[in-house]
Amino acid sequence: MPSLSDPQTDPSVQHMHAGMAALNSGDWQPALGHFNEAIRLRETLSWRDHPQSAWLLAAAWINRSDALRRMEKPALLTDALRSLDHAIAAMRHVSLADHPVFPERLILAWINRATTCGEMREPAAALKNFQQAESLLDTWGRDTSSARRFITAMLLVNRARVLLQADQPIPAWENARAAAEVLHGVNAPSAIIKARSIQCRALAHLLDAPGGLDYIDDWIAEATDAVEEALTLVKATGYLDVWVSDLVRYGAKIYRVCQPQFLAEFLSDWLIDGPLSGDAVLRRDMRHEILLAQAELEQRVFLASEDTGYVENQIRILKRLQTALLQLPPNMLPPLARIPQGVVSLSDYEALARERLSPETWAYLSGGAADEITLRKNRSAFDEIEIVPRLFRDLTDASTAVTLFGQKYAHPIFIAPTAFHHLFHPQGETATAMGAAAFQAGMVVSTQASTPLENIAASAQGPLWFQLYIQPDRDFTLDLIRRAEAAGYQALVVTADAPLAGIRNREQRAGFQIPPGIDAVNLRGIRSHAPQDRVFGSELLAAAPTWKDLAWVQCQTLLPVLVKGILSPQDARIAIDQGISGIIVSNHGGRTLDTAPATLHVLPMIAAEVRGATPILLDGGIRRGTDIFKALSLGADAVMIGRPILHGLSVAGALGVAHVLKILLTELEITMALAGCVTLPESGQI
Repeated sequence: MPSLSDPQTDPSVQHMHAGMAALNSGDWQPALGHFNEAIRLRETLSWRDHPQSAWLLAAAWINRSDALRRMEKPALLTDALRSLDHAIAAMRHVSLADHPVFPERLILAWINRATTCGEMREPAAALKNFQQAESLLDTWGRDTSSARRFITAMLLVNRARVLLQADQPIPAWENARAAAEVLHGVNAPSAIIKARSIQCRALAHLLDAPGGLDYIDDWIAEATDAVEEALTLVKATGYLDVWVSDLVRYGAKIYRVCQPQFLAEFLSDWLIDGPLSGDAVLRRDMRHEILLAQAELEQRVFLASEDTGYVENQIRILKRLQTALLQLPPNMLPPLARIPQGVVSLSDYEALARERLSPETWAYLSGGAADEITLRKNRSAFDEIEIVPRLFRDLTDASTAVTLFGQKYAHPIFIAPTAFHHLFHPQGETATAMGAAAFQAGMVVSTQASTPLENIAASAQGPLWFQLYIQPDRDFTLDLIRRAEAAGYQALVVTADAPLAGIRNREQRAGFQIPPGIDAVNLRGIRSHAPQDRVFGSELLAAAPTWKDLAWVQCQTLLPVLVKGILSPQDARIAIDQGISGIIVSNHGGRTLDTAPATLHVLPMIAAEVRGATPILLDGGIRRGTDIFKALSLGADAVMIGRPILHGLSVAGALGVAHVLKILLTELEITMALAGCVTLPESGQI
């Protein structure tokens, strides 16, 4: 039988092992559950009857604290601190004779407690805990064993981090330097890299402080040596993490301020062909450093303060490096294979996507037209609406199913047409279609897709519609329609609100351009219009489609034809009278005409005009399941999601797309249940 006194069958030990395995694989929540169970079992025993219990209980509390901290949620840090207090209390019942490694575990508990206080932005408490750990080190002796030296280094390096947070760069530098020195001869490359990275960060921080340049002469040689030592370790071990990125980031700043003539060589080794070439955020930051270094060198040439020929050559190298960085693909970070536990809403995906895209690509994705008033209104319109719940409703047969054009869909969430998915993931629209199929979502494929429409259809397992821009060349337009029909697309969505592109100032300021290797593959071979200085009288505007062109499309196909971009009841009436199959209330995500109304604001008027004659879909600003509920309540039959899908695609490919859809569907179901709605047509409670 299992026994708490037999290590072979002790269930608390088994839970500890299972918890550690989960912790090492990044499964924080299951790890926490195992450690909680180990603690529960161990606390049933007394210290006197079971001398091992105190030791095992302390270990369980420490591991529990570690799991809580790794979840990276500030609200859990207080619980992590309490866990360490329990661990320290339990270790009072442990003797050195029974456990020779007891001193190290107790010191580490105090170091972890100090570090947790630092993460809680309580530097005074953190430094006090570091003092306690240091006192224990002095009590038991700082011998030369690798274990004791490693613990000493951990104390110093974590204290350096807290000192940096407390705006004390000089003692932070000194602690990090001491940590690296202690680790010489110890096989701990990641710890040395971390220490050297904090050293560089401390010096970079000091450079911005009043009088900081006074330290340059004393520290610059040591700082550059520290950078080179750490980066040599990176190359030798292949070790890469945030500390390596920080090392390059702050090392570049030190070079730029102190030795700008060496910056190009330093960055080329790491950002062009080196191990950090895929770090889009680092590339963005380093482009800024390059521009600053270039300005500094140009000033030296102007002042003729040194060999101008050499300096001018360095300027040319910096310019080439800047060009090379700009030509790298905008998103080179590998997609995540696992969704982090902290990603629980669409806003979480937005933050992760921004970290993984270049500033230019992010401006293209997130920006709107002109002052972005419509872009903001799309979102704020949903916040103005309240949901009134109904109580004691029978939800036994609750369902999100909806039927459109004779086909039943599991839910009313569709993927809106968006261009150039290869900007966001190597598999492009194929990955998006896979994610859509995982949650039975209909997907509308853009004319400006970066994957052939046939290839998307061949890999898709769910329903597809094709979004059509009517081209001036009717034969080309007809060919697109026939291709979509042959590939099995089930509807055509004609976009009416973008006869020409809107004024996208954010995109212009960022200098966004479609990179080489990505294009609107379905439009290859079409005659393009030469750029013109004017709008009125231009070829593009002369070829803009009209209601007659829409009628022509309707005559060319037996597929349902929807018109996308309706914002006025008058246009909705024209579309109905023309026999259109469906209406999509849309302002192009706020990307065409700025100050156009939010889609949610005009939806009730359009629904009143349509009166059920044709299905209505809506896009623009949806970020929550409650938003979907509100749109359905105000007259939409379904909704379309644009930017959040691309956020999920950027972060984790098909997995990210599927998770975005899962979040929205779960939120919609919870909203319906709490509002007392059994089926979607009942959603009329706002």
